[in-house]
Amino acid sequence: TWRISERGIPQLSDYLLFPQPRMVLWFTGEASANVLTDAEQQSLAEFLDNGGRLLLTGKDIAETSSSGVLLTNYLEVGHDGNFVPPTARGVSGDPVGDGLLVLTTGGQGNQNSKDKFTVGTAPIVSFNYGSTGTQGIAGVRVENSQNNWKAVFMGFGLETVNNDNGVRDQILSNVLTYFGVITGIDEPAEQLSNTIPERFSLHQNYPNPFNPSTTITFDVPSAEKIQIHIFNSLGQQVRTLINRVYQPGSYAVTWDGRDDLGQQVTTGVYFYRMSSSNGFATVRKMLLIK
Repeated sequence: TWRISERGIPQLSDYLLFPQPRMVLWFTGEASANVLTDAEQQSLAEFLDNGGRLLLTGKDIAETSSSGVLLTNYLEVGHDGNFVPPTARGVSGDPVGDGLLVLTTGGQGNQNSKDKFTVGTAPIVSFNYGSTGTQGIAGVRVENSQNNWKAVFMGFGLETVNNDNGVRDQILSNVLTYFGVITGIDEPAEQLSNTIPERFSLHQNYPNPFNPSTTITFDVPSAEKIQIHIFNSLGQQVRTLINRVYQPGSYAVTWDGRDDLGQQVTTGVYFYRMSSSNGFATVRKMLLIK
């Protein structure tokens, strides 16, 4: 954690202390005047030039700082007015927004001046304001293949997103995956049926024993954040297979026998645990044979 008020503006040498891929999560909190100074924008621009990953989030950034180098030349975002209601909708299929319904009703409740964006040719829209996503641009992602940098910029404070159904966690997980900071964290589950199950269920994997991959099916009776983790026989977690909000239905996900680093695991007994945000949890056993 780096507080500008205590340590000043980070220099490039500070960013370069960390291994690639380097990521900065820049939160502006309650600030509403000169939210991102020219010097801060220059610092972040140099960070991106060196292959950085930037998540920039907060109100009034575009409104008070749109003339700086970062917003003008890198993110290509301007100010298009303010938005007060608490809702935003992620763009369906976008790797960051992915159709998520966002409610900025948590945190300090200070989101009374969220920025709507104008965009240039580089940004790709990830979020729009309003429950149907029709009331202005709320968030974008930008990437530059030449200098290998990526950025996500939100006109609202991510820390204020209501997390009752795990939406804030899901956004951050999506950002981390998009940035390549975390690999193999969340496999997409295929929806087998949209019939609403009566209860949460985790079924026995098939085939079992297996080599090299197996399918795990599960049922979700209400919209909840679902996690499925895989553990070895020593109780050590080797893979996060599922970590997102699912709508009611039945789903199937494949485990390819690899850990979170993409390494093939060894022959042996493994356990897979399903849990939901409402407190449901259960465990089953499987056997990998090579």
